This record gives sequence, structure tokens and C-alpha cells, in this order.
Amino acid sequence: MFIRTALLKKFNFINKMHTCGYLFFLVSAIVLVGCENVEKKPNIPEMLHACDLLATSEIETMIGAPLDGMPKKTDKTSSVSNFWMSMCNYYSEEKNISIGIMIKPHGYQVHGAEAFALYEAELQEELGTKYQLEIVKGIGEHAGWDNSSGQLTIIQGSFMVILGGSGPQLKGAASLELSKKLAEKVLAQFPK
Repeated sequence: MFIRTALLKKFNFINKMHTCGYLFFLVSAIVLVGCENVEKKPNIPEMLHACDLLATSEIETMIGAPLDGMPKKTDKTSSVSNFWMSMCNYYSEEKNISIGIMIKPHGYQVHGAEAFALYEAELQEELGTKYQLEIVKGIGEHAGWDNSSGQLTIIQGSFMVILGGSGPQLKGAASLELSKKLAEKVLAQFPK
């Protein structure tokens, strides 16, 4: 799961449910939607490994605290459905912050705003028709923010990137600003 392992170890049950309950639900929906829709579709890009796109030292500088241990890497592939997903999770006990990055091919035949609209329609099918991401300009080809989960979703070429930082003191605008900084560093490493 996106940042579940680190949170289970570091947060008590109440903090975990309060801070990141929506995050787990939304990421699960995202992953399931992606797995269902990427069946032998052409133009699936080569796998990018999330942990290779952002140095630990860069995150430590952004949050102003050390990270604990090595990041947790999770890569999944399926040759049957021509699908892959890469996740990287970081944790800082000093700041009580968990940070997660997930990258996967979105699998649509379109890019940018069109791909984002298809993705959002799938989420609305799963989460209800009133669900909508707040558009964030100037990041990738198209991006949207979910304040309840603290996740920034970006469409860039054939990729979908989902970033988030959460903790008891990292919410709302502060979480969005951290996600934007993470996105800037991660997207700079994408193939041209």
C-alpha cells in the first residue's frame, strides 16, 4: 500500500485512521481502477522506479528533518495485463510525516486533461458522482488535489503520478505545498 507500512509502524491506531484513512481508500481505488483498465493496451511506457526519482536528501531538505531508514520500495508488474506500478514510501519520526510516491501508466489512449477526465470519471464511478479533484495548475500536463486524502494526482505523458505527505501537523495547504515540491523534483526525472 502507498504509505501503509510506515504508518502502521509509526502512528498509533487513532492517528493512523484520522490522518490517513482516506489516503488508503483512495489509493486502493486508484490501483484497482488502473488494473482493470490496462489490459493489453499499446504504448505502455517502460517502468520507472519511484524510489530512483527522488533522493532521500532532497526530501530531508524539504521537510527539515531526517528520514528514518531506507525508503520502502514496492514494484508490481503483470505481464498478462501489461501493467506495472512502482511505489516508494518515506517516514520521518522527528516530524511525524509519511511521504508516498506512486507511478504507473495510466493506460488511456489520450494524455493531459483528457486522460485526467477519464480517470476522474472512473473515480466518480467508484466513490460517487460528487467526487471531484481540485485542479492544480502548473504541474505536469494536468493535476488534481484531494484535500481529504492529501494526495496530488498528476498526468504526465503516459504516466500517472500520485504523491502525498501526511502527518498530524501536515494538512491542507501545507500538505499541498509539499506535494508540489515533490512533484517538481519527481517530474524533472521523467524521460523526455
